[in-house]
Amino acid sequence: MGTDSTQVRSSRGANKNPNRMHNIFINSRWSNTFFNSGLLVSGQNVSIGGPFTNGQVTVARVVLRHEGHTGTLVANSVNVGASTFQFNSNGLAGILFNGPVTVYVTPFTRFGDGLTSLQDLSSNPTNPLRVIGLVLKDPISGQPVFVARSVTELTN
Repeated sequence: MGTDSTQVRSSRGANKNPNRMHNIFINSRWSNTFFNSGLLVSGQNVSIGGPFTNGQVTVARVVLRHEGHTGTLVANSVNVGASTFQFNSNGLAGILFNGPVTVYVTPFTRFGDGLTSLQDLSSNPTNPLRVIGLVLKDPISGQPVFVARSVTELTN
């Protein structure tokens, strides 16, 4: 962007085309998941890029960034068949999610600090969890979901 480089912290001053589709790049492979401005949700960590003229950015690309959340497992919420669990995120993210968020694990999700797989969460550990991944909007329910890159159990 040359000398006109700037960071836009809100949608004010950014022209978004609601019909423009963007790919999501995950783990060095293009996924078949697409999104547009209608699928953005509060709490997502995104960067935008495009030409900056007359105080306006015309959005040409949107980059979703991994983010980390600390919180607790919702008891008895693990669904190994669907590769999901429910998670109460602490802090500001928990307020933005307005309740538990569904976490999806994939074959690329890494587990650590005592956890080796989603099955390990079935025992309802009481220690806090740290989930790092992408926040997306479920196009059916309209609710945010978390696609986990890593899930770790935090111990004292």
